Amino acid sequence: MQAGHQHLQQLLPGEQVGSGLVTGCTTPLLELTGTPEIAVRRRKALDQYYDGLGTTDIPELVTTYGRRGDSLLLRAVFDAAGWHCDRFEVLSSSGSDAPSFP
Repeated sequence: MQAGHQHLQQLLPGEQVGSGLVTGCTTPLLELTGTPEIAVRRRKALDQYYDGLGTTDIPELVTTYGRRGDSLLLRAVFDAAGWHCDRFEVLSSSGSDAPSFP
């Protein structure tokens, strides 16, 4: 989330973006890289929510998209962190130190 906030502060200095309820994760994350098609699908999914939310260049989007909520923040996170990547928090199983996901 921090990367998304930083990205938006360059475009919307001093404006509050996001509800504040989505905080992200500060622990190391497991990153899985997908195909370029995943990025296309994610962009199209955001466009279903609001036309251009996933595909319009973000400097233009912030001038046409009047909302400053979590949807805009999510868009900025994808721009900053990569549209084709998934990130997962590694959890321990049964209280042991062994991760339940390699």
